[in-house]
Amino acid sequence: MANEAVDKSSKESNEFPSEFLEYLGQGLAIFDQKFRLQHYNRKFLDTLSLKRDDLFIGMPFEDLVRLRSERGDYGPKVSEDKIREAVEKTRYGDASYLRPEQVERKDFRGHITNFRRGGFLISYDSVDSFDSVNVDLNLIDLIGQELFVFEADTLFFTYVNRHVLQNLKFSMEQLKKMTPLDIKPMFNHFQFRKLLQEVRQGQDKHYTFETVHKRSDETVYPVEIYLQYNPDTEPETFTAVVRDITARKKAEKTIRKQAQVDALTGLPNRTVFFDRLVMAQLHADREEHLLALHFLDLDNFKDVNDSRGHSMGDTLLNEVGKLLKSVVRKSDTIARLGGDEFAIIQSGINNVADAEALANKVLKALSEPIEIANSQLFIGASVGITIYPFDDQTPEELLRNADIAMYEAKNRGRNGFAFYDINMSDAIRDRNELEQDLHGALEKGEFFLVYQPKVLSATGDVVGMEALIRWQHPARGVILPADFIPIAESTGLIVSIGAWVLRTAAAQAKSWQDRGMLPLTMAVNLSAVQFRDAQLIELVRSAIDETGLDPTLLEIEITESTAMGDASNTALILDSLVAIGVKISLDDFGTGYSSLAYLKRFPLDTIKIDMSFIHDILTNSNDAAIVQAVINMGQALDMTIIAEGVETSGQNSYLAENGCDEVQGYFFSKPVRAEDFPALIKNYKQ
Repeated sequence: MANEAVDKSSKESNEFPSEFLEYLGQGLAIFDQKFRLQHYNRKFLDTLSLKRDDLFIGMPFEDLVRLRSERGDYGPKVSEDKIREAVEKTRYGDASYLRPEQVERKDFRGHITNFRRGGFLISYDSVDSFDSVNVDLNLIDLIGQELFVFEADTLFFTYVNRHVLQNLKFSMEQLKKMTPLDIKPMFNHFQFRKLLQEVRQGQDKHYTFETVHKRSDETVYPVEIYLQYNPDTEPETFTAVVRDITARKKAEKTIRKQAQVDALTGLPNRTVFFDRLVMAQLHADREEHLLALHFLDLDNFKDVNDSRGHSMGDTLLNEVGKLLKSVVRKSDTIARLGGDEFAIIQSGINNVADAEALANKVLKALSEPIEIANSQLFIGASVGITIYPFDDQTPEELLRNADIAMYEAKNRGRNGFAFYDINMSDAIRDRNELEQDLHGALEKGEFFLVYQPKVLSATGDVVGMEALIRWQHPARGVILPADFIPIAESTGLIVSIGAWVLRTAAAQAKSWQDRGMLPLTMAVNLSAVQFRDAQLIELVRSAIDETGLDPTLLEIEITESTAMGDASNTALILDSLVAIGVKISLDDFGTGYSSLAYLKRFPLDTIKIDMSFIHDILTNSNDAAIVQAVINMGQALDMTIIAEGVETSGQNSYLAENGCDEVQGYFFSKPVRAEDFPALIKNYKQ
């Protein structure tokens, strides 16, 4: 019956299903009785390194041989006699001209199958897939997939090829008593009959679908089936060509997983996050519980990424993912949304205090140093929290609200959390407008510097000043740094703004000296972003060279949190700055996580006690004890101690009596413009 099917397929070439040829795994071409090309598939072209334009329906076989001869497939160009010889050999089943020695695909073997009514089939397959003993194979035996023929009415198999026996592990005797339903566990009798009826009545008489096949040992594997109805056979039959798609399914599963999971951390990605958030909302509605959405942004990640490289940054993100997993419940969802942004869906909570408790656990975990490659990294995070159903309804709105709350947490000082409030939306809109105005402010000359004196506690002499930036906004007036520096840092504008501050302050200090003012130390603040910038050392060196300022009169101030963000790298940068000759000051001391060991390692000249400890120094014993401890430590380490934020005579007297070297604050003077500073110095003691 199989041979009859082959004969009928060659009787009328234009009735042969081209889709069937493309489906098969071999290179195939069919020639009619007059050796004219009737059908071929893409695999045939690939095997012989041909292009579709090289062939045409009706092309004589000898033209194919001639084409390949001219291309050099047979070595030096063969004569016309050799071409005629090739045709005659092919007529009698000799395939020697089908696998020439110089064709690139030597691992493929060509075979010829002659049709009983004239014409022949050329087929190519891997040498390894052929039985070397049996080379007299017909089309069905050459198919690289399972092939079944079964009766349309009884469904009993009438033919199966050797791949069926190999894959299903049934014997031929067993298969003769079986139907497709015995190996298709996903179909019942009614479903399969309905499928066959649809194929019978369809215009194309064939159908491709996926299911699974069951082996004799009860194991199953996925398959793709090309099913064709054969109305001209007696009795009517169906032919099924079956391809094992196990490898493809595994690949698809991997692709699906990659589409759902963040490749770096293994956490759910943004797509899965939104799906989980929708489900969590439905669960909250059904159980009448609350849902908290936490949006996390790492505080110092960009510094690590810029200074230590993306590889270190990737490792850090992976470690953060592990830390977050360790503090949440199994029922909660952690997702990485992109960059250094993470989200936590905290479902099934009863009150807002539950969300606050989790936020505190997260911040505590991320405030601890993370050790990577023998370096301790201090990262921290800002967390924004929104509560469903109080704040909004849709997943997109909830994420937006949590994002807004996160920025509020950053504005409050970082390493903290904030709950969403509707008024925050107005604040974010205002921030966005300010960000737009900040672009171009430097080019428009809208920034200016003011200077605040630093005074010796023992004598009251002015020994230096700190340069502080202000923004003269055309519509809003003077804007203080706290309102625009965080925006400049997040947009990267701080690098160019900071460079302007450094050059302007250095030039101003030199200008005052040239006009006869006593040499005073000029202190300039560096932001965390600017401190990690690769061009920092060159910037400081060029500012000194361009202005001619004595480098010992320039003091670079960095905050404690900046210094401890990557302590090992900080030490290297500070050593390079000290080599230029400038002084180093550690600002806002007491607000970070300094280690005494690192303070000894850093080449520091000055420590500035944060103003938060000075404000209540006369009434709060804890603040007083901390200040005294810092003063004692500075004396032991031979560092200058400065107290900032001094506003009263009592604070000044206390600091002087307890050994603080220098003081700075509104008690002495508010920051003044450059044109007013010389007069301030001249008349200060008076």
